[in-house]
Amino acid sequence: MDLEEQLLQSLEKSDDEGFDTERSQSGEFSTTPLGGGSLDNLPGALLEGDAPVSWVSEANLDVFFGRLYLYWESKGFRQFLVGRVLNALALAFTGVLSGFLLLGVNYSGLSNPCLKEGSCSILEACLRERSRVLFPITLWKVVSTLYLGAFVAYVALAVVHLVSEYKGMSRVYEFVRNDLGYSERGIRAATWQEVLARVVESQKRVRICLSRDLTEQDIVMCIMRKDNYLIGMLNKGVLALSFSGLPGLSKAPLLTKTVEWNLRWCILNAMFDDSLRVKESFLSSPETIKKRFRAAALVNIVLSPFLLVVLILQSVLKNAESVYRQPGSIGARQWSPLALWYLREFNEVPFFLYNRLNSGHESAMRYIKQFPNLLVSHISRFLCYIAGSFAALLMALTLFEDDLLEVDFMSGKQTVWWLAVLGVVLAVFRPMVVDKSTTSFDPELALLELAAHTHHYPRHWSGKAHTLDVQEEIEAMFRYRAAIFLEELASVILTPILLWRVLPTSASEIVAFLQSNTTYVPGLGDVCSFSAFDVSKHGNKKYGSSQNGPKRLRSKQGKMEKSIMSFAAIYPTWNPPDQSKVLLSNVESVFQDENETLPELVEQQAQGYDMHGHVNFDIRKFLITYYPHVAKMVMNSQDDPLASLCDLRKDTAKGDPGKKTMISYSMLQYFHDHQEKMHASLQSQEATNSKQNAPSHDQERSNEMSVLKKKSPTFSSS
Repeated sequence: MDLEEQLLQSLEKSDDEGFDTERSQSGEFSTTPLGGGSLDNLPGALLEGDAPVSWVSEANLDVFFGRLYLYWESKGFRQFLVGRVLNALALAFTGVLSGFLLLGVNYSGLSNPCLKEGSCSILEACLRERSRVLFPITLWKVVSTLYLGAFVAYVALAVVHLVSEYKGMSRVYEFVRNDLGYSERGIRAATWQEVLARVVESQKRVRICLSRDLTEQDIVMCIMRKDNYLIGMLNKGVLALSFSGLPGLSKAPLLTKTVEWNLRWCILNAMFDDSLRVKESFLSSPETIKKRFRAAALVNIVLSPFLLVVLILQSVLKNAESVYRQPGSIGARQWSPLALWYLREFNEVPFFLYNRLNSGHESAMRYIKQFPNLLVSHISRFLCYIAGSFAALLMALTLFEDDLLEVDFMSGKQTVWWLAVLGVVLAVFRPMVVDKSTTSFDPELALLELAAHTHHYPRHWSGKAHTLDVQEEIEAMFRYRAAIFLEELASVILTPILLWRVLPTSASEIVAFLQSNTTYVPGLGDVCSFSAFDVSKHGNKKYGSSQNGPKRLRSKQGKMEKSIMSFAAIYPTWNPPDQSKVLLSNVESVFQDENETLPELVEQQAQGYDMHGHVNFDIRKFLITYYPHVAKMVMNSQDDPLASLCDLRKDTAKGDPGKKTMISYSMLQYFHDHQEKMHASLQSQEATNSKQNAPSHDQERSNEMSVLKKKSPTFSSS
């Protein structure tokens, strides 16, 4: 039996193994590998007889590769299983505890005199009898019972999902162990790049997709198929997420976890069919999207009380220990959910996103500290002074007599209680006091260092790092944790309004975006064309692309080009498409030229010229843009830093992916700035030349008169 007959027999059994079956136009069923394809387009090695020794047949590559990433992130099957089981138990514990607090506690018992007398315990005074847990029936007990019923249903769904994930992860475990050659111990030390490189290499022995050999980009596009669409919509401003048309509500965009879940249910999870193609209704009918938004709004109204209780309870239980241990964490900042999506690049898996933004945490804090709120600082300093004085007094008293710790000091509270309260006040307000001796004002340097991590530096930020508008934009992305939590709670109430009134207005734009930015990849299905790195469609020459796509289709601020640079830096084994290679080569050539002439640039800086002799060059910005993580050291160095700078890029190439992407972004941003300066210089030169060559008014008058004289002998100058 030859190879082709074996393949036909394998395809006949594909329904049991997870392949899709489609009815042909003639009405007969034909077996088709995932994402399309047939024997005619199989890789040549298969038809030549060099067949793989095994097959991995998956009905949905998105799910399979998503589980592979989750397996790597969990560092093995055992860790994944233990983590999921413990999460389910924590969820069940939350339900039991909330039920006990809602129905089993008589809160009026806290004021029982026996507690002060010491004749009874808290449980004896506050615990309700079993017969009085549900009876007599009150509105509070009815609402609490409904809440617990919904919680039980949620826990049951979580358990069912856990069982399903266990089965799917078992298949991934077999694939990783048998086909990739990783043991449970080995996967803990493996990087994600190494895992993907092995997956690509394993296709010589294992056929994952029948219609094509998958690259690192293909695999990541499967993992992030839906996320890439959301990143693209946010980049192009398609989604209406602000309440600008509604009085009394904030105009700031609202993208919390609650809103994200609804966007996934209404659009991302619903727009693909079983063949991973975008459904026709999402490509042609805005009304379909509007109906889903409004249906989701009604569901949110019904579930909002349940969601509020769950969010508050989970947040208290999750953060109680950290707040007790470090009360100052209440005033800590972190990247908001909106910033995480807005700053995320195409085909950037969560691990590298968090690694990149966490690396920029210190730079973000350094920028924000450039603009201290002196009013808050003065108030905090005063409160710390008062609280510190009382705390010092109480501690001094307890040094003479230990029993004073348990003596009622004020308002019926013991001394130790007041010491704890004063300690919390000091921990919360002390970080808000500005220490002028450790604060230096250099917002441009701080912002450029931050941009090297966030890969976000709009044109209107240039030279305006000290302005209030830029400060507010940074603070809107890098917010207080308490503010993020309060916004999450508020979104439970605001999300139904957003879904019913605001988001339906963007349904037509969503349909237009899906029509314009969806491309079919054989073997994978429909993907966002930004994530496919389609330079011919979305290219921007100012960011290194070989050609310009239509302006309405280009990504804002060169996000696609930045994504290509970052992807090439993170995955060194990736073989980019030809157009991406041209982009990388263009940016590399400019960087190489500037890097080789760095000593000349430093010398010419004193004269105010760059190596081209006509564009004013800022060596300080050059160093920060190219080498933000060492710029401060270079500028403060007393020695000649040129030799170390020239070797820096070689050393960085051997380092971690975070530094690689930082250098890649710096290269691309400098390329863009370089192109802008050269374009402005060229326009200025052309304007100067045209002005010099333009004839004067008197000369034009003289020429006109001479022409008229030639045409008419009787013409007189008078």
